[in-house]
Amino acid sequence: MPIVVILTRFNAPALSLGDHHHGLLLCWKLRTGLQKNVDPARMMAYCQRFHAEHLVPHFGLEEEAIFPILGNDHELVKRALVL
Repeated sequence: MPIVVILTRFNAPALSLGDHHHGLLLCWKLRTGLQKNVDPARMMAYCQRFHAEHLVPHFGLEEEAIFPILGNDHELVKRALVL
C-alpha cells in the first residue's frame, strides 16, 4: 500500500519537498561537473558539505517527525534504519 504523507500535518515545518529538490540538484551538479571535467576533489568537498549541512539535518527531522507516526514495525522505517 503506498504511503502518502502530507507534510503540512506534521509539526516539523523544516521538512519540505524543497529538500528533495536540492538532492536532485546535487545529482545534476555532479553529472554536469563530470561532463565539464571538474576536479573530483572539488566535487567530493561539495558532496561532503552538502551531506553535513543538508542531508544529516533532513534525515534527522524525518526520524523525529515521521518514524513515530509510522511505528518501528513499519517496513519503510525498518528499511531506513538498515541503511
